[in-house]
Amino acid sequence: MTSSLTLTYEFSRDDDFGWLQAKVLTPKVGGDLGFWVQWQDIEEWAGRLSRYPITLDSPLRADWGQSDDDGGNYQAIVKVTVAAIDAAGHLEVLVNLSDQYDRRHHCQAVFRTTYVELERFAAALRAMMARAGCDAVLTGNDIG
Repeated sequence: MTSSLTLTYEFSRDDDFGWLQAKVLTPKVGGDLGFWVQWQDIEEWAGRLSRYPITLDSPLRADWGQSDDDGGNYQAIVKVTVAAIDAAGHLEVLVNLSDQYDRRHHCQAVFRTTYVELERFAAALRAMMARAGCDAVLTGNDIG
């Protein structure tokens, strides 16, 4: 069965932070939330997604969250990890979405994907950040 992670980004008027909408959907679980993220962070992550191979000991991570005013108590709001699960190049995507106001509301989903799908996703992220596309979708399969 198909699973997906969809990211959309709405630039703010000041062009510094924008609204990142993250939606994950698998046959078993789904979640959808938004959070303020700097556009440079999305562009940087899109560039890292083209790394080949992703090794067992070095997954690709994106983590956007918030801290208290003093820098303590960091909470990840949108966290995505793409990891190799074996030496044959099979990839697994782990998505964690947490409500920024109530930590009891969160979603964790996992699905498998391929390097081809990951490259399509990276290209769509780059296009979205260049304002030439409206969203980026990473698809894969349920882990069963």
